[in-house]
Order: sequence, then structure tokens, then C-alpha cells
Amino acid sequence: MLIMHQVVCATTNPAKIQAILQAFHEIFGEGSCHIASVAVESGVPEQPFGSEETRAGARNRVANARRLHPEADFWVAIEAGIDGDSTFSWVVIENTSQRGEARSATLPLPAVILQKVREGEALGPVMSRYTGIDEIGRKEGAIGVFTAGKLTRASVYHQAVILALSPFHNAVYQWSFSNTSSSHWRSSTGAAFRLLDPRVIVAMPAPSSFFNSRWLISPRSSSSTIRTRVPNASRSSGVSIRFNNGKWRSFW
Repeated sequence: MLIMHQVVCATTNPAKIQAILQAFHEIFGEGSCHIASVAVESGVPEQPFGSEETRAGARNRVANARRLHPEADFWVAIEAGIDGDSTFSWVVIENTSQRGEARSATLPLPAVILQKVREGEALGPVMSRYTGIDEIGRKEGAIGVFTAGKLTRASVYHQAVILALSPFHNAVYQWSFSNTSSSHWRSSTGAAFRLLDPRVIVAMPAPSSFFNSRWLISPRSSSSTIRTRVPNASRSSGVSIRFNNGKWRSFW
């Protein structure tokens, strides 16, 4: 059974809402999210410049959305900005315990467009005047125009939202060192293992989903010794280790 997530989008822009809705449904399951939108202030100029100012705008929008709707499960903001001669965006996602952020792909802008933006106009109105498309920022955006429709504002934002969601559904983001030794890791689920030989390293999760918690252990030496303990783990959260002889062994 799907868990229904209450997601508040700190925007009323249809392109941004579309990107957020699609990404959440792809990660958590179709129909798993109820999306609400709210207009909030960014605390930065209408046209942010630079990565830090743009990210600050997204973070501010999330904070303001949280104040308005503290009952939600997720708060999401997308802030577009200009960095150098390109346009891009920052995506910020928060729940009650953590934050995920991702920067989108960048689009180099023509000099004639950049000149108007640097003179004080926001990119959206400049593009609307250039193309004759009213409120283009709420539609395909400059990205759609300059990629001949191969990409749109929503499609580029969608990818960035997917990236920013990574910490919320991959257990490895919740793992931390449980002591000062670099050979001991513990997960938030209680599963832990110790690598007795520091020459043994942990690779990325083998499966695409963390729910099948199989981890690759890559020995740097044929003499590596490995032990594991999973004190609170159920069968669904077991750990499998591949030894230097290529064989797998599961621990539950």
C-alpha cells in the first residue's frame, strides 16, 4: 500500500509544479503524493545572480512554505538564477529531518539576452519580449526556445528534483561513522558491520533500491578479513558481502 505524502510546492508556476509532481510520483509511486502550491517570498531579487544567491532564494521559499504549512511531509522550492553567462536553477527539498539539494543543468544565454538581464530586467520578461510568448517562464521557458523544444523548463527541473530527492529514499545517506575508526559503519536502521582490515573498502549499493540492502565490499588485499553484525535487522534489511574469492554470504 502506498503512503500518501503531503507535498507543498513553494511556487504557483505550472512548469515547476509539473516537474515536482512527476519526480515525486516516479520516486515514491504513482498517486503517492498530494501536491499543494503556495506563493511565498524568496528574500532575494526577482532575478537572482550567482549560485549562492539563487540557492538562498530556494531555501528561503522552503522556510516560508514550512511556516505556512507545518503539517506537510515535504516542502519543495525551485529558484532560477543567472550564473556567468548561463541560466540554471537550484532545487531545495526538506522534510522534518533532512534536506536535499541539487543544481540543474545550465543553459548558455545569447549575449543580447544577457545584456538586458544585466541591465536589470528579469529573464522571463526579456524572453517574452524576444519570442512574443506571454509568460514564457510559466511554460517552456528559455530552455524550450533555445533547445528547439528538445528540452523544456519543466523537463530540466524534473531531473534536478529527482537528484534532490536522492537522500530521502537511499539508506546510504543515513549512514554515519559510529566511532573514530574508519572501519566501522552503522546505519539508521540498526544494521552495522566492522571491517577488520582497513584495506577493505565499501562500494556503492549494488541494487537500485536500498530496500534490498546488499552492499559490495571490495577488498584491496587477498588477505582481508570481514565480520559483520546486524543486531536489529530483519531479513528484508540484511547485508550481503562478497568476499575476495568472489562468493557471497548473507548476514541477517
